[in-house]
Amino acid sequence: MASINQAIDFDTAAILADEMGFEVTLENQDAPKEKETGEVPLWRQTIAEEDEATLTPRPPVVTILGHVDHGKTSLLDAIRHAHVAEGEAGGITQHIGAYQVELKGRQITFLDTPGHAAFTAIACTWRPGC
Repeated sequence: MASINQAIDFDTAAILADEMGFEVTLENQDAPKEKETGEVPLWRQTIAEEDEATLTPRPPVVTILGHVDHGKTSLLDAIRHAHVAEGEAGGITQHIGAYQVELKGRQITFLDTPGHAAFTAIACTWRPGC
């Protein structure tokens, strides 16, 4: 079983193609990587010029999204040893929250969001007409 984004090897692809009535041949197994053409985006130019010695690690950001009342805040409460869900109306998150947890000496930032209907309503206050 392979996901839609998973790469498969030539032999597997050949078997699948054969089952669909196609014949395939391997032209060049060591094909060179395609070079980028066109203008290099500004963000790539910026990071290419960075001196790695001056960089500072930042905490990864984990966002919890999902339907209302499916346990997003309860999951975060278990991770951060807190009881935020108990303080929310009906135990349901009403606002976006951000929390940091230390794990093995490193910080991780968690964003907690309301269920998708409430989140959409919040987002639409930022971007009218959505």
